[in-house]
Amino acid sequence: MKIGILSLAVLLSLAGVSAQTTAPDLNQTILEISFTAAKLSSLAYINTNTSGFTTAGLGYDEIVFYTDEPDQAIVAKKDGRCYLAFRGTNANLADWHQNADLSNDTTTEPCEVRAGFADFLDTDPVAQGLADLKTCMDTCTDPCDCLVITGHSQGGAVSTIVSILLNSYCPRVITF
Repeated sequence: MKIGILSLAVLLSLAGVSAQTTAPDLNQTILEISFTAAKLSSLAYINTNTSGFTTAGLGYDEIVFYTDEPDQAIVAKKDGRCYLAFRGTNANLADWHQNADLSNDTTTEPCEVRAGFADFLDTDPVAQGLADLKTCMDTCTDPCDCLVITGHSQGGAVSTIVSILLNSYCPRVITF
């Protein structure tokens, strides 16, 4: 942990930020956001179609899963921030086949990306999730500290693509 805090202090000093006055608060905020992002990236792997699955007790103000197998996204609200998390690659042939699709997908303006990472973005569940995400963001008190996009593996790639598409919302992107 000392290395992480030391690295943050070095980055703050390079950015011209006084580590003495802001580092403790900033360190705590970064750790809280990163921890929540990691939990959501992990939750994105859960099969929400299983009997008895419930979102009760997960610790979020709001949480909704959007699934189009083998892909899944989550929109959640916690501590005044809205989170969008994407599932990474599952251990099944269909998902690996999707990742191997090297063709370009020109529907994700303003950039060209691998279709295997972007095809989930053109589904009805994602359209609903993005609408719900925008509703969540309307409730944020600080629009510059509102949106966190996260994911692991393939979910990290999708998160990066979505951060470009939603760049006007100044998202924080945390990938694993």
